[in-house]
Amino acid sequence: MFSALFSVICFSLILNSEGFFEPVQAAALQNGIKIPLIIFEAEKDDMVDNCGIEKFAKKTKTAQLVRMKDSKHEIFNAGEAVRDSYYRQIFLFLNHVYTAQGRMNE
Repeated sequence: MFSALFSVICFSLILNSEGFFEPVQAAALQNGIKIPLIIFEAEKDDMVDNCGIEKFAKKTKTAQLVRMKDSKHEIFNAGEAVRDSYYRQIFLFLNHVYTAQGRMNE
């Protein structure tokens, strides 16, 4: 479960760094990402190129792309409805990963 949470944080940083981490993205795609990954995209983001996020998500087999409607760059600072949906998606994802790991360990 911690690896999934780590992936949420790390790839949020990588994808939102305006090209600074492009070599990291390329290496991750070349070597293949093997852990579950959730990627959030803010619909009204004016700081990040959503096309790049979508391209990365399509190339990553384990990625789940979640588009946050009516959200700007910092989704966790959005209004209550958007923020509730954001956290609900994170916890659903983590629960899914945790449940899947439990089945694998049986």
